[in-house]
Amino acid sequence: MSRAPLNTLPLQEKDQTVDRSPPRKKLRRRIRKACEPCRRRKVKCDGGHPCEICIGYDYSCVYANTEIPTSSSEQVIPGGNLSTDLDTASQAWNQTSQTSETHETISTEPQKKLYVLSEERQSSRTGNTRFTRVDSAIAFPRSLGLALNADEPPRLHAFAWNTGTRIDNNPVIRQNILQYITPLDVKTLSNVFFTSVNSIFDIISYDEFNHRAARCWKTQDIDAGFEVVLCGVLALGSLFSAQPAFIHEAEIVERARLILDSTFAHSEVLLSVDFVVGWILRAIHLRCTTKPHVSWVASSMAMHIAESIGLHQEMSEIRITPGKRVLMSEGEIKSRRRVFWTADCLNRLFSAQYGRTKITLQNITCRYPTTITDDGGDDFISLIRLMPDLCDIGSPSSATVLTDGILRLGKMATSKSPLLLLRADAIFCIYRKLRYIGVTLSQKQTEIILSMIRSALEAADSLALQSQQWWTIIGVPFHSICVLIALNTMESLTLLQKAMETLQNVVTIINSHVSREALRTAYYLVKVTEKKRRGELECLQRCLNLNAQMTVATPTQTPPLDGLAELPSFEWPTDVDLGFFNFLNANYMDGDTSMGGGRYGLHKS
Repeated sequence: MSRAPLNTLPLQEKDQTVDRSPPRKKLRRRIRKACEPCRRRKVKCDGGHPCEICIGYDYSCVYANTEIPTSSSEQVIPGGNLSTDLDTASQAWNQTSQTSETHETISTEPQKKLYVLSEERQSSRTGNTRFTRVDSAIAFPRSLGLALNADEPPRLHAFAWNTGTRIDNNPVIRQNILQYITPLDVKTLSNVFFTSVNSIFDIISYDEFNHRAARCWKTQDIDAGFEVVLCGVLALGSLFSAQPAFIHEAEIVERARLILDSTFAHSEVLLSVDFVVGWILRAIHLRCTTKPHVSWVASSMAMHIAESIGLHQEMSEIRITPGKRVLMSEGEIKSRRRVFWTADCLNRLFSAQYGRTKITLQNITCRYPTTITDDGGDDFISLIRLMPDLCDIGSPSSATVLTDGILRLGKMATSKSPLLLLRADAIFCIYRKLRYIGVTLSQKQTEIILSMIRSALEAADSLALQSQQWWTIIGVPFHSICVLIALNTMESLTLLQKAMETLQNVVTIINSHVSREALRTAYYLVKVTEKKRRGELECLQRCLNLNAQMTVATPTQTPPLDGLAELPSFEWPTDVDLGFFNFLNANYMDGDTSMGGGRYGLHKS
């Protein structure tokens, strides 16, 4: 049997449900518009800009001045919005091509991009995307096909991943959320969310959210990505509302969980920026309402999904496979950055609080949002950036890194009450680590901690009156009491009363089993501290009592010295040369005893 040529082997599977984009059209071999890299290497060029060969090898796809094609299917154009005019885009690419001819030279061995992203549906925010390394088993078949000049290179797909003998389970279809919530519910609860929560994290655009919500009721249809975002917004809006909880809050939370399961628990996974936002919102809601493990896992899932769609990489660092492309605006690029760094900072904070390992991704090139500065600001990302990684105790620089973190957080100026509480929460993480490795704080570092505690206690009182159920309004007063007791200074013990009063006030307003348990535990710790202090005072008192008994029992053998009359409780032993004490007696000295008299100030000159 004759073997088929390598480039004619069938590369398509029967199941084409994953890749809905049509294959690239076969072009005639004699094409007039061939790029310079293909001409120099004498390989077939498809006339695209960039062409498939340049995409595969990451060459600089450059055409002669008269042969610049208008195709730009593989590029990202910063723009004002997703509806950027195509003529404007074409002009932008013409300028880009001309600039590249002037300033770029064709390299025979270009530096290849390490990552590849496939984008198959809709826009860059809601599109179902896959991110992987170029050297992965997923990307290798396609890379090989491009290297072999295949007419239809294999798509980015997990070929031969397993035996495929079992049918994939389908997710359970639940009731549409539009059937039990109204536009008025969305307006009321979303206003609470954007005022209380999004003002701290800033991961959702208010205008975009309202536009997408209105479109849902107009069409009576909602995609899974926006539905999970909507559920998170409504759940947090209900939690932070001063009114009783929304009647459907529990259903909304469960609905969000079921949808988020589709990001990892089923074969037909859904991955987009919306699902990263959904995991972030779920992590915040779980942190405010339930046990620490699930909130930490949710924050970790946000990082995993972010990596799955390449949020940790700048778009300029990623090669994008052909498909149905849309223009990505500059606003969307900024949104990607903010969503990723919010997920990273949330996971770092939750991991430090819970004593778990944070998710650390490799080769992060995603830039910080432009509003973030090294000095910090009124922003969650700015705050957590100042918090050092809680490095291992074996690191010789760990103590210095941690104490520097206290100083950096102390310089941060913010007026937002939630951030004041989060700042105290962050510095408590640092203090606990320092105490564990046995580092004694300086006076300045202690003063910074006490100052942050004072500000945080005032913020907790304020937020409790507004029914802002941040996890910190209970946690910060409680851990303030713990830290103040551990510092064990007069200043810290003086502030202890204020911390206890704040905790009592919060418990009065938010009366739950968790808050009552925290109050009982704090009271117990103060009681134990008092008992320990009383024991120490009793030891000191016994010493003083022993000296008093000795004074009464021992007869006076010598009259008290004039110079020591202020110490009547002590008796001098008889074997001491009392002439030495006469030397110290001013009345015994001859003449002026000022420093100016005599060689040693004992006699007149």
